[in-house]
Amino acid sequence: MKEDVESSIPPLQETIIDIELTNLQKTIYKTIYEKNKGTLQKGLGLQYVSMMNNLEIQLRKCCNHPFLLQDIKEHLIVDCHSYEKYYEKMLSCSGKMILLDKMVQKYRLENKKILIFSQFTEMLKVIEEYLSHNAIVYEKIDGSTKAKDRQTAIDRFNKHADEFGVFLLSTKAGGMG
Repeated sequence: MKEDVESSIPPLQETIIDIELTNLQKTIYKTIYEKNKGTLQKGLGLQYVSMMNNLEIQLRKCCNHPFLLQDIKEHLIVDCHSYEKYYEKMLSCSGKMILLDKMVQKYRLENKKILIFSQFTEMLKVIEEYLSHNAIVYEKIDGSTKAKDRQTAIDRFNKHADEFGVFLLSTKAGGMG
C-alpha cells in the first residue's frame, strides 16, 4: 500500500472529465459497430469471442484517437501535404487530444507536472508527436523501456519539482512499482 512506503504523498484527488467524441470519431465508431452488429445479434457462442474482443479493442482505439486504426489514419491523412496539416488533423480528430492540448497549455503556464497513462502504446506515440511538435520535453516508460532506464527517467522527471514536465506511461509498465 502507498501508505506503507511513502507517507508524504497526499490523498488521491480524482476528477472525472467526460470527453465527447468528435463527429469524426462518432462516425467511425458507428461504422465499426454497424459492420459487426449482425454477429453481435446472432450470439454465436465461443467461436466468436475472439472476434468480439477484437471489436471491443477497435472501438476503444476509436475512442482514444482514430489514428490508432491504421487504415483509417491512412485515409484521414491522404490530403495532408504538409506537417502542419497533418498536425492539425492529428489534433482535431480526437476529443481527448483537444482536451490534452488545453490541459498541457494550462499546466505549462502553471509549472505543474503531468502524468499521462494509456493502455495503448500507440496512443502514447501520438501524444509523443504532439509533445515533440510543441517542443515539450517529456519522459516515457512503456514495455520497451529497460528496467535500468526506468529509474533514470523518473529521476530526471522529479529533478526540478517546481517545473513543468510531462511523463508518458503505459498502464502496464507504469503500474509496476
